Amino acid sequence: MALTDGYAATWGLSLYQAKDDPAHAGTVLVEATNLVTGFEAGAVPMTVTTAVRVQPDEVVQPPDGFWDPATTVATDGRTLALVVWHHVGPPGDHAVPCDGREAEPVVWRILVAPLDPRTGLLREPFTVFASGVSRDEFLLPGQGEGCVGPRTPRVSLSDGRIAYTVEAPQRAPSSAAAFAMHIVVRALPGGATVRTIAVDRTVVSLAMAGRTVVFSDSDDGDAVGDPGWAVRVSTDAHPAPSVLATGSQATAKSGYGQPPLVATDGDLAAWEVLLDSSITVSGLQAGAHLMAIAVPGQTCDLGGVDGGLVSLGCTTDAWAQGLVSGDQPIMPFVWSAAGGPYPVVGGPDMILNDAPMVAGGWLVAFGGPANAAWGTAWGFSTAGWSPTPQP
Repeated sequence: MALTDGYAATWGLSLYQAKDDPAHAGTVLVEATNLVTGFEAGAVPMTVTTAVRVQPDEVVQPPDGFWDPATTVATDGRTLALVVWHHVGPPGDHAVPCDGREAEPVVWRILVAPLDPRTGLLREPFTVFASGVSRDEFLLPGQGEGCVGPRTPRVSLSDGRIAYTVEAPQRAPSSAAAFAMHIVVRALPGGATVRTIAVDRTVVSLAMAGRTVVFSDSDDGDAVGDPGWAVRVSTDAHPAPSVLATGSQATAKSGYGQPPLVATDGDLAAWEVLLDSSITVSGLQAGAHLMAIAVPGQTCDLGGVDGGLVSLGCTTDAWAQGLVSGDQPIMPFVWSAAGGPYPVVGGPDMILNDAPMVAGGWLVAFGGPANAAWGTAWGFSTAGWSPTPQP
């Protein structure tokens, strides 16, 4: 299962991104890229852009003006899911970061389209799979000046299933479960409901692999003095969520850590306390121990989990702490329980612009050699446990 901030998704050597078309309202541009392998000199990945017509006021850019682990695209290599939404009510004043209507309900839709397994490209047009309305005025803890308002669904796909969040119906606003949610797991295609996971707080991050769902939930950062969070796991065999870890804003080493971003491959779960660069891994079998991931002298971000490997994007502690300025290389690492962290490639010419993602047996690194185009992506096979560039 791969992740960055939810605004891109990978599977194998296919990369998917979505953005609003600045020239045409009601149009979303979905980019599907077949990646080159290794750092091939002069190689240019092939990108196919599809213009997807949505409703005139719908967009994919998440509603909050600051960082939020929202989902815009998600995939399992079979299906591509796209989340579009719009506010209820008249247009805002376009202020930054909040436009004056951030508390208005969010009307959202999840669109799905099948992928061609040979090319990774869209095989058929998008259709509406689910829709709903979000009303909770939630503030992500540690977000500072972020906008207080409803969030769009978190979405994850795996093995012909889709999991997504909805606000739980019929709850009293003054109750302890005022922000209760459901995680709905359904079959693709067809839409039959496999199970519904009840959560008492707002789900911040969601990941599914096979029959396993891992998620983080949090108190409202605008209503609780020291917002708490938890990482939980639910499976078909044991659908009631069990706790993997708990924490709060005050327990973060930085003093302002956000609720964790999560990833899983069904056997391992990993989570990163955001703004804190604290990454933890746990096996999902009974009696598994928590393991902290650390790269000496480096501050790392979580990229994803696949086949027992955890992908990381690391930079020097000095740069992360603001002690040095200028562009600093983000080094891609993989971690395994047997071998610890291992650099994918080395050298001072590596410049990445995000943590590498990993899914479907390939690790995807964004950036490359210093003379490469910024934002280009390369794929590395994860055969064995220490990837090397492929010829």
